[in-house]
Amino acid sequence: MGTIAPGENWQTKINAAANGETMVIQGTAADPHLGALTTHVPKLGMKFIAASKWVPGSTTHPKIDGQSTTGADGTQFFATHAASGQQPDGVEYDGLEITRFRAASQDACIKAGNSANTLVAANWILRDLYIHDCYREAVRIGNGMKILGSNPYFGRGPRRFKIDNIFAVATDTQPNALAMAGRGNDVEIQGVEFSRVNPTQLGSLNFETGGTKFVFTVGLKIHDCYGHDNYGPNYWLDIVNYDFDVFNNWSENAWRNGFENEIGYHGRIHHNVSFRDGLSDTRAEGWNTAFGAQNSGGISVNDILEIDHNWAFGSRDGIVAYQQNRGTANGDPGGELLGPYRVQNLHYHNNFITMPTAIVQGWWGIAAGAIDDSGTILGPQDAIYNSRNVRWYDNRYSLPLANPGGFAWDHSTTTWANWLTKSYDGGASLQDVGSLRVQHLAKMLLGFD
Repeated sequence: MGTIAPGENWQTKINAAANGETMVIQGTAADPHLGALTTHVPKLGMKFIAASKWVPGSTTHPKIDGQSTTGADGTQFFATHAASGQQPDGVEYDGLEITRFRAASQDACIKAGNSANTLVAANWILRDLYIHDCYREAVRIGNGMKILGSNPYFGRGPRRFKIDNIFAVATDTQPNALAMAGRGNDVEIQGVEFSRVNPTQLGSLNFETGGTKFVFTVGLKIHDCYGHDNYGPNYWLDIVNYDFDVFNNWSENAWRNGFENEIGYHGRIHHNVSFRDGLSDTRAEGWNTAFGAQNSGGISVNDILEIDHNWAFGSRDGIVAYQQNRGTANGDPGGELLGPYRVQNLHYHNNFITMPTAIVQGWWGIAAGAIDDSGTILGPQDAIYNSRNVRWYDNRYSLPLANPGGFAWDHSTTTWANWLTKSYDGGASLQDVGSLRVQHLAKMLLGFD
């Protein structure tokens, strides 16, 4: 077992250690590790464990301060990836505070893989870290990575793994900022709070900004997390994600979607809460759904995209599927790996959608719906309405009964009665949002007086 104290060069200490060695990181928040001395490439299986672990409010834990605010890109990485052929698998970081590192454009402070999937370290464990005031991306995943907070639970509130205040860079052609992103198989994210990504609101909401953005994953599992106040979506599965399981998570005050599966395939999103997501984006374009499926669905009737047992409370739109012209012919990546990017084999069921106010404008305030604006590129237009195994059933809606027009079908908003007739939302129920029962449920789940 080795140690690294403030003022010591991390890479020098690592070079003198063996593969698999545990390095105890010393220091306190008042006596931090500084700048370029911390830039390093770990060895195979090394563990970097805080002598006293970070917990919210503590000061006795080691702090790693890159001292970068407007510094040069890529000069002060923490846990940067090695060159090709030197991939350090099985690395672990535990209990550290990490701040003020500035990754290169579309890169990350802690990096287990790259966007091209040519440098991917496997089986890293990040546990109980506090990453804040860094630039562009906090964590880029790799195969088998575990991002773990040791106090996972369902609901709002602090976690033992926290990512906060991740900034975009104004001079980038396309500014990006994300808490967690990347590609990899069998990744698990548990008990992480991620918040205030891109607080200065740089760049386009249609690009890489928000809480998370995962691509080309198999077996991704996200649970017991709390994403809030991020400029963009909170939980974003974008491009060829399949066999994922997203459950027991809380999303709040995302500028765009709470939970979104875009040009992806089968998996399950269930037992989550979306609270007031999508309200800050005042643009007329697009859907800002609590639980959305954009050009996504299962590859067969036996491998469906299932979105169930979720609660959307006061978000801009509820449970909505939408088909657009997407795919290789339209410049989308991924090669349509498991088939065309289209809404099919999608089941929305047993969700509870609460919309406290009537439709604000245009497509705002849609509790449930589907729309197809793809023309004939993916077959007959409107196929999602009648021939692709797209179903809603056993959902509950709480809307203002004076104006319960929050449904969309066949290119227009529609009434509750027409929704039941056209969507076959069997077992659905509607009640007034002002009822005592709804108010009681909101107080119980959301913790509001």
